Amino acid sequence: AQSSVASACNYYAKQAMSYFPSDYSKKPKSERDIIKKELYKKNPEISNLWRKWGKLKGVLERRALNYRIQSAAAIMTKIAMLLIEEDNLSYEEGLLIAIHDETLSEFTNDIVEEKKTFIRDSMIKSAIYTCPDVKMDASADSGDHWIH
Repeated sequence: AQSSVASACNYYAKQAMSYFPSDYSKKPKSERDIIKKELYKKNPEISNLWRKWGKLKGVLERRALNYRIQSAAAIMTKIAMLLIEEDNLSYEEGLLIAIHDETLSEFTNDIVEEKKTFIRDSMIKSAIYTCPDVKMDASADSGDHWIH
């Protein structure tokens, strides 16, 4: 999906620029302003092409930021998984699955409260490696099924 958005973004920019002279960017600003005004007057569709280009460019920029955030969250979760499992000596209980920034564990009722605190602390501790300057928080809950 990413490449199709990037391709569409490039397509709209090329389509819009196809109306402009090839040496447009080398001309003085005053001359560019005149050319641009005349082109937009004769070809109002140029504005629509730039509008579409701007929307897609925004999508790409937001995705680029989100990937970095998701990447940091994934690293934090993996570190927390190591911390959680390092403390677990049982094959019958412990970490079952991790998805994005959540983990699912199974413990007996007599130690679940202790493990909730430990898992929460492990998630917070794991943030030190990826976001040392940001105060992180986490929560842990227990139940008969995964509360996603």
